Amino acid sequence: MPLRVLFISDLNQPGAMTQPERMMLLGFREAGIEITVVTHHRNEETLELEKRGISFFYQNLQKKVSLNAVKNLRQLIREKEFDILHVTFGKAATNALLAARGINIKIIAYYGSLSLHWYDPSAYLGFLNHKIDHYICVSQAVADHVRRQLTPSRKNNITVIPRGFDTNWIRSLTPVNRRDLDIPDDAFLVCCVAIVRRVKGICFLTRAISRLPEDLPIYFLLVGEGTDHPSIRRALLNTSYAGKTRIIGRVNHAPEYIAACDLYIQPSINEGLGRALAEAMVLGKTVVATDGGGTTELITSGDDGIILPSKSPAAIADAILDCYNNPDHFKPMGNNAKRKIENSFHLNKAVNDTVSLYFRIIRPASKGVNADL
Repeated sequence: MPLRVLFISDLNQPGAMTQPERMMLLGFREAGIEITVVTHHRNEETLELEKRGISFFYQNLQKKVSLNAVKNLRQLIREKEFDILHVTFGKAATNALLAARGINIKIIAYYGSLSLHWYDPSAYLGFLNHKIDHYICVSQAVADHVRRQLTPSRKNNITVIPRGFDTNWIRSLTPVNRRDLDIPDDAFLVCCVAIVRRVKGICFLTRAISRLPEDLPIYFLLVGEGTDHPSIRRALLNTSYAGKTRIIGRVNHAPEYIAACDLYIQPSINEGLGRALAEAMVLGKTVVATDGGGTTELITSGDDGIILPSKSPAAIADAILDCYNNPDHFKPMGNNAKRKIENSFHLNKAVNDTVSLYFRIIRPASKGVNADL
């Protein structure tokens, strides 16, 4: 019998954001895993996966606890007799854990940020629930954070599997046309992609922009949900680069904007790993990131990118000027970055590591031993 996995994820985000996960699902299928995916609703991307043989069960999981979702998931788990339940976001965890109560199934939780806290009572309904057998963390920094929240008997139930990237897909992207954005072809273009939250540190980037000398041919792209918030627009009005900043907001394919830039900046206070940062590295861009969280696992400063102290507008401004004034000096970093993602963060490695973990989790149960890894 093939290993049967129920994989619950939010595949209704912009297509470029879910691309790595969708490619992983196909990799699981090719590895012989019988995979069933639960997500909120059908869309163009899930239809494509269906055509390629992935089974889907559509269930709205946008409430922390939905009795209807719990009932439907429980029925699905019982009917299909899955070996593993793999959840990837908070509301999936709370509903799935309730649905699986009393059922013999191994539960794996994927965690990608530094926002889990033992003193939060609601966390025990989800990612800190004692029913979770194992955690997949996107970086060592996230793993260390999660370990600090767990009871002593569970601290070793963690495996680090960085997100894998389909480098061929990213490199085949067509960059947005600068002229469509009213940006000169010879301008030095700086890009930042974020779903704006406090930890993304966008305020430090806007403050850095205000420190730059006036009238340089430097343009800025702010891409992602929340970048068009009035507070960000107001902050930019206080700089001499307000007219040279293009605020794009939410888009389906952010890497197309990254592909058009000369310099990519991630000013986060902390970051699990940095999906957009890795995409910029695949594209051979000079990348600048702050030292909070897992970015230092992705970038070796001075070799394949630049690491700065977090919360430092002055350091960001200096890095922008340095890259603008010395582009040839930093070009080799982009080539090194491409090689690093290809060698250490490739999609195939993430698929193989996850499949290996699945079998390690199941093997003790198949021998009649109820033990954690």
